[in-house]
Amino acid sequence: TMKETATTMKQQFKELNIDEVVHFKHPLYPKKLLSMIKNKPLLLWYAGNLNIEHSVAVVGSRNMIPETEVVVEKFVQQACRLNFTIVSGLANGVDEKAHISTLENSGKTVAVLPSSLDNILPISNRGLAKEIVTNNGLLLTEYPPGSPKNPEKSNYTARNRIQAGISDMVFIAQSGIPGGTMVTANHAIDNEKKLIVYSS
Repeated sequence: TMKETATTMKQQFKELNIDEVVHFKHPLYPKKLLSMIKNKPLLLWYAGNLNIEHSVAVVGSRNMIPETEVVVEKFVQQACRLNFTIVSGLANGVDEKAHISTLENSGKTVAVLPSSLDNILPISNRGLAKEIVTNNGLLLTEYPPGSPKNPEKSNYTARNRIQAGISDMVFIAQSGIPGGTMVTANHAIDNEKKLIVYSS
């Protein structure tokens, strides 16, 4: 059964510093993801604090301009004051800035990964990932340890639906028309989440 499989995996993953694996009927499975209209992840691997209440996804371009950097800092600062958990994807650019700004404001942040917890990407942000967990945050993925080291491109767009699904609203700091940010925006709209867009 799924429960037995999850228990076996849990024992194997303890050695990899992975706290848990939860299935969608587990009491700790994030309730916001249960309300996703379609394609909710059946299994989630995580490290850190899985308790998420009010949350906002902060997403945007990997090629962040200086103006966006200031916008993300200010937005995250205000969100942390209101006790929002900041959700992002650990990518370079806007994601990285959102996580770092949250830590600087003593807030909680969640990184939704396109890869497994034994292969955190990008490599340059592995130290940041560790800092997130150390500071009451969370790493979350639907990909089990041992997954391919080079994730499929589809993993990144699939990750975006979880970012939107686990959040009450989505803030777009900077984006081109095509790209992962707009995929996240579409998932937010599909799941009737509030969408906030910064326009310079």
